[in-house]
Amino acid sequence: MNNKAPTVNGRFTFSILEGQPKGTLVGCIHVSDPDGDDLIYSTNSTDFSVNSTTGELKSQTVFDFEKNNQYNILVEVTDKIHKANIMVTINVIDVNDHNPQFSQNEYKVNLTDFKNGATVTQVSANDDDPQDHIVYSLKGDSHFKIHPKGTIVLTRNLDWKTKEDSITLMATATDLKNSSTSVLVSLSLIKPLEFARSNFTTSISEAAPTGTIVFKGIVRTRMPLIWHHQNNKIPITVVVHDSDNKSNQTEEHITVEVIDVNDHVPEFSQKSYKFQIAENVAKTFNIQATDMDGGKNAHVTYSFFPSQPQVVKGSILLNATTGTLSISSLDREDKVEYTFDIMAKDGGNPPMNSTTKVTVEVLDVNDNAPVFTKAEYNANVNENSEPQKILTVHADDKDAGLNGLVFYKLQNKSVPFIINQITGDIWSMMVLDFEKNPMYKFQILATDQSSNPKTSSCSVTINVLDICDEVPQLTTVISLSKDKIVGTSVFSLKSSENGTNYNISAEHDIVDINKKTGNVFTSSKIPNTATNYHMTVTAWSQCHLPVLTEFEIKPEDPILKTDEKELKAELTENHCSNQSMFNLSGLPEFQGKDVSFNLRTFNEFFKIENGQIYCQVAVDREKYSQFELLIEVSYKYKPIAYTADETLKVVVTVSDVNDNQPQFQTPSLFYSIPSTAQFFYQVGKIKVIDKDDGENGASRFSLSKDDKDLFYINPSSDLHI
Repeated sequence: MNNKAPTVNGRFTFSILEGQPKGTLVGCIHVSDPDGDDLIYSTNSTDFSVNSTTGELKSQTVFDFEKNNQYNILVEVTDKIHKANIMVTINVIDVNDHNPQFSQNEYKVNLTDFKNGATVTQVSANDDDPQDHIVYSLKGDSHFKIHPKGTIVLTRNLDWKTKEDSITLMATATDLKNSSTSVLVSLSLIKPLEFARSNFTTSISEAAPTGTIVFKGIVRTRMPLIWHHQNNKIPITVVVHDSDNKSNQTEEHITVEVIDVNDHVPEFSQKSYKFQIAENVAKTFNIQATDMDGGKNAHVTYSFFPSQPQVVKGSILLNATTGTLSISSLDREDKVEYTFDIMAKDGGNPPMNSTTKVTVEVLDVNDNAPVFTKAEYNANVNENSEPQKILTVHADDKDAGLNGLVFYKLQNKSVPFIINQITGDIWSMMVLDFEKNPMYKFQILATDQSSNPKTSSCSVTINVLDICDEVPQLTTVISLSKDKIVGTSVFSLKSSENGTNYNISAEHDIVDINKKTGNVFTSSKIPNTATNYHMTVTAWSQCHLPVLTEFEIKPEDPILKTDEKELKAELTENHCSNQSMFNLSGLPEFQGKDVSFNLRTFNEFFKIENGQIYCQVAVDREKYSQFELLIEVSYKYKPIAYTADETLKVVVTVSDVNDNQPQFQTPSLFYSIPSTAQFFYQVGKIKVIDKDDGENGASRFSLSKDDKDLFYINPSSDLHI
């Protein structure tokens, strides 16, 4: 039997060299099947194909390591009933197919430092093949060498006075596969001039207007100045030379220090802040603002604006120096979210400030149990009512999400009620009977869906209201044999109502009735010359509704039984034809005799004509499964051995036909499934009633197509997940 899926153990990993042609074999996927079934492989990948029978995996494109060095595809394997997915990883292996490439076609450098160890320039080459180590080499002048990372430096002092104005070097980059590339490095020697130097320092406010004198009346500002805390000094070089000989010159180095003015407001690190904190806990958060000014102008203090937020429970505090926000013991059920402003103010004169908006979201903790709207619920339902919704219970949970999601269940599963675990609707599962149970009392449990759930319960009382639903149903003609002795029971009146009282009214004393039990019995001997007797029976139920029923008693001569024979016949349910059910005349003991047959019982269903038994009406097996026909046999010329007429008994069995549909006991069912339910967790049992017999009354269960992926139902009775 194919009832197990193919077995997949982990994932498959293969590799392929870059540049291989399309159709190259990558590897073979093999999966075992516990049932030994043939497997079919398939994939939706456009880069690879898989042989459906052998599982061979081949390339469908030419791979480039430098574009993508790994592919992950999904292969599906099936035994035509069950499926399994296989994750396959294919690594592309690099091939050395690239030469090193310099970042420039030629490096041109102005050389101004001629001392030993001075850095000349940095050359850089890249190789698209990963993990290829590049080695640099240098030719052209022994004063220079190149470091492993491509830095060209002087190996000793260079006498620039004896050198030409330019030097040409050749740098070469070689990878591990000895592939190489070279580039020219052209050096232009910038020979220094020697002048007398002096230094001067001055200061100026950043608020000084354009044109303010900075140095000896010859240096002025020509644009607004900006102070910066990392670069608030401006170096200026003034070159002075003779008007006749420009080569005779000197330089004056001036350092101008810019003095800060409080012209910046503090800026928060975020336009707004949003923090989350679980209720009933303590936590700190950082609020930070910076000021681009310097000194006291950049010193920032913090405060709530315009005032500290008000909380019902717990606290929200702010450190004025650090901006640390300390929050503790908030209650989400008091308030879900707090929104307030914080001001950052600098130490300038006058000070400058800015504000930011802060939102604190209080996260729920399961600290509240569900609370029913009532401690006790009461409802009434009429007996004999079809299964229906009777009442709804409801519990509120102040928590949020799963912590506040309430499910309901019955604590007493023996009562004939069910509850919708989500809505709290309570339904009856069957027709209720006041005489069997006039009241039901049980507990309902409400549970939230937290990982650490809280519960509460309420009491439910359902009163079944009595309905006067039964009256005696009797035939109006009763045959009574004249040989009945006094005190013999004739028939009994039955009522479904407890406490029914009976009374009989008649112009004779042939029969009487037990006022409590309804049993009718003979109270005097029946005369041989008796005719039909009439009587009226009155029944009072506990609803005090009198029911009057007329009866006729028909005295009959007793049947003389000398030899009783039992014969068997069969009648198909709901079927009555003109064909004989049984041939009495064909019995050996009646052959050649002048015999007549008289049916004494069930004349409304059967008849005898010419010694043949016929049905008169179609019979419902669910009402009558068997008949015992008593047939009186009379002989016109009675044999000497017979001293009296004969009575036959013919037992007619009604054979069942499948004329009743299965009926569920309730129009709908509700089950709850825990989140931890494993495969084949039993959800519950479904009960149906089928009035037919044997195989016709045996029910088979199945699920709709959309539900088969989630649930399994036992064809007999059990529902599983």
